[in-house]
Amino acid sequence: MRLSQIPAFCLAVFLTLLLALFLALAPPDAALAQLAGTGNFHIAWEVKNRFRLFRHEADFLRMAAASRGDGVLAAERRLARDSDGLGWAKDIVAELCLDDSGNLLDTCERDGERESYLSPRDYAVGVTVSGAVPEGLDCVWTFNDGETPPRQSSAPCDHEVKLRVRGGRTTIATVDIPLGDGTAQRVTADIAVRDVLIAGLGDSIAAGEGDPDRAVKLEGGFCFRRFGGGSQYFRPSRAGYSDDRTCENGPSSAAAGLNWAKHGARWMNPACHRSLYSYQVRTALALAIEQPHLAVTLLPLACTGATIGAGMFAGQRADDCPWVVGIESCSGTAPAQFSELRNLMTALHRQQPNRGLDLVLLTVGANDVNFAGLVANVIVDSATERLLLRQGGAIVSVADSQKALDQDFPDEFAQLRNALKPFLGGNLNRVVFVSYGNPAMQAEN
Repeated sequence: MRLSQIPAFCLAVFLTLLLALFLALAPPDAALAQLAGTGNFHIAWEVKNRFRLFRHEADFLRMAAASRGDGVLAAERRLARDSDGLGWAKDIVAELCLDDSGNLLDTCERDGERESYLSPRDYAVGVTVSGAVPEGLDCVWTFNDGETPPRQSSAPCDHEVKLRVRGGRTTIATVDIPLGDGTAQRVTADIAVRDVLIAGLGDSIAAGEGDPDRAVKLEGGFCFRRFGGGSQYFRPSRAGYSDDRTCENGPSSAAAGLNWAKHGARWMNPACHRSLYSYQVRTALALAIEQPHLAVTLLPLACTGATIGAGMFAGQRADDCPWVVGIESCSGTAPAQFSELRNLMTALHRQQPNRGLDLVLLTVGANDVNFAGLVANVIVDSATERLLLRQGGAIVSVADSQKALDQDFPDEFAQLRNALKPFLGGNLNRVVFVSYGNPAMQAEN
C-alpha cells in the first residue's frame, strides 16, 4: 500500500505515535532542550540596590520583600511585626550614605563599590533570561556600551549575571541560548539606567518628626519645674543616663549633656529630626521598589520646625546635637534648606551641567501660621505659664493664625515658588505638595 492510500486520519494518528515514540526514546535533557527552543525568551534586568541612600542591597531587599502591592502602610505593619514592634529603621539608620551628623556623603561605599552619591559613574545591574531556559547548560553573554570593548561571559542559563553599566549610556545585552541540537537562539535587549533625583523639603511632617529611627528607652525619672518656680514633678528619664536628674542641680557638665544626648532617640539627622519613616523617604523608596529600571537618588533636607522664612530661606535652631560629634562641636543651628539644595546641585553640575531635579516633595506652612501656638493655647491652662508663653509668642489665638495666613503667607509662598523654579527648569508640575494629614481619619483594622 502506498502512503497516499492511507486515510488522512490514520496518517495523523501514525505521525502522532511516531512523535511520541521519538520523545520517549530521546534523552530527557534533549527533549527539554527541544521544547525550550520553542519558548518566548527575553532578557530581564533590574538595577541592584536601587534606593541609593542605602549602603547595602540586603536592606533594600528586606524592604522589597515586605512590599506586596497593597500599600506602604501594609508593608510597614509587616516590617513592624518582623522587628517585634521596634521598627525596621533601627537596623538601617547607621548604614546610610550619611555622615555622623546626618549630612549626605560626597562619596559612599555601597556594596563594596565607592560611588559618587550625586553623580555615580556606573550602576550595578542584574540580568537574567526569562523563559523556559534549558537546565544544566551555559548561556553566552555579551555586553556592549559602545565605548569600552565588549564584555563577554558564560554562565548557567538559569542564573543571574551581575555587572556594572555606565550611567547616561545604553548597554546592549546579547545572550546566546543553546537549544540542545547544536544551535542557539540569540536574544538582545537595551539596558539604560535612569537615575531619578528627588529632593525632600519642608517641615516636621516632611522630616518624619515623632517617629525616630531608633526609639528612646525610658526608665527612672528626671525633674520638670513649672515656669516661675512653685510646683515640680518627675517624668521618665532616658535609660542609661547616669548624671544628676534633680531640679536643684541638673547636668553637672558638658560631658553630662553629651551623655544625655547619647541615650536619646536615634535619627538619620538629629538636628532636623529626619527619619526613615517620613513620607518623603517612603515615597522615594516605594518608587525604587516598584520600578526596577530606575535608580532613585534622594536628597532629604526637610527639617522639623521649619517655616518658609526660618528653615527654607534662612537657618533655624537645631532640635538635637548629634552625640557622636560632641556638644562642644555642635553649632546648634541647621542650615537653610535652599542653601543646602543649592550647594548639592552646584556640586552635581560640575559633573552633569544640565542636570535638574526630577521631583520635589514638599510640605510646609503649618509653622508659618504657628500651629504649635494653637496647640499650646488648648493644652496650657496655668495662668502664669499662659502669660509667659503669650508674651514669647508661643501661644496664639485662631485670629492670630488667620491673620498670618491671610496677610503674610501668600507672599511667602510666592517667594517659595520662585525659589524652586531654577532647580526644576521652571516646571513646577514636578513639585508634589503634600498637605497635612488628619490622624483621626485612620480607619480601624
